Amino acid sequence: MKVITRKYKLEKWKAIITNQMASGLTAAEYCRQEDLPISTFFYWKRTIRQELIAQMDTQVSKPAIVEVPLTVSETPLEEAPPASPATPIQQNKLTLKWASVTLEVYPDTPQKLLRETLQTLREVFPCS
Repeated sequence: MKVITRKYKLEKWKAIITNQMASGLTAAEYCRQEDLPISTFFYWKRTIRQELIAQMDTQVSKPAIVEVPLTVSETPLEEAPPASPATPIQQNKLTLKWASVTLEVYPDTPQKLLRETLQTLREVFPCS
């Protein structure tokens, strides 16, 4: 299949699958209503899911270089306050759970990383 034709079909079927999910109908009911072969519907649903997973694997496997700022404390070690079991950074976190994914977001989480992660999750687990 030519690349352009395949891209067109992928986009077309992504829209169809998104519409089915938003309709509240089962796949069988939706396909019957829209006069679509159910086997073709599930073929494209599986194909799109595999493509999204492959994209995620590619993004995850890319090595990332992250700049970590280093600060040196002027406080002598013996004057430092004792560590508490729940430090403020642990208390100030947002936990998102969706399907089988748990995402913990801390105040110092880079916005770009959070945005890209949420976009990827949205593609893998589309919602209506």
